[in-house]
Amino acid sequence: MPGHNAIEKARSEIRVGDIVFCLVQRKNLYYAHIVHEIESDRLGDEPKYWIGNIQGRVNRWCHHEHIFGVLAEK
Repeated sequence: MPGHNAIEKARSEIRVGDIVFCLVQRKNLYYAHIVHEIESDRLGDEPKYWIGNIQGRVNRWCHHEHIFGVLAEK
């Protein structure tokens, strides 16, 4: 069936521009957001994903363990 589906991606496969369903940190809210930037966490090698809306506003961040799916074309 044509369309879009949520899939899991390894940490190394999540890219800027991906749309992710995630738990946003500090507020503990669930959103579908665009990954705007990926940076290394200051405590180690766990990347931090800065996510936001379609207008380019960066709202918050999350780690890979808080990402439950990535929107993908089939």
